[in-house]
Formats: sequence, structure tokens, C-alpha cells
Amino acid sequence: MHLDRLLDKVDKDLALLRHMAFHYGARNMSAKARIKSLKAKLRKATRREKEAKEQDRLRILAEASLASTCHPIGDL
Repeated sequence: MHLDRLLDKVDKDLALLRHMAFHYGARNMSAKARIKSLKAKLRKATRREKEAKEQDRLRILAEASLASTCHPIGDL
């Protein structure tokens, strides 16, 4: 009788442990997916920012180049 109750308790504990393992495994997988998504968003934002900075740098260089090559008649 006592042994039966102990075995029932062990079965319940084992079922609870299985459920907890599944539950936390699923949470872990969804958290990893969320992290992966956020990293991708950050990568895209960083790339856009770098491209914008490069475009600004090239625009400034082009304007400086035009300013240095376009001489008014009085400066020649």
C-alpha cells in the first residue's frame, strides 16, 4: 500500500517534470526565435545607417570637388 502511493507520487513527479521540460523547451525555442528576429532587424538598421553615412560622405566629397573646380571668372 505504501509502496503503491510512493510509485504514484513518482509517476506524478515524472509527468510534471516531462511537462516542465516541454514547457521550458518551447519557451526557450520561442525566445531564440525572437532573438534571431531582433538581431536581423538590428543588422538591417545598421546596414541602412552605414549606407546613409556613405551616401552623405560621397555627397559632401562631390560638392567639395565641384566647389574646388568651379572658379568664378574673377578668380582665374
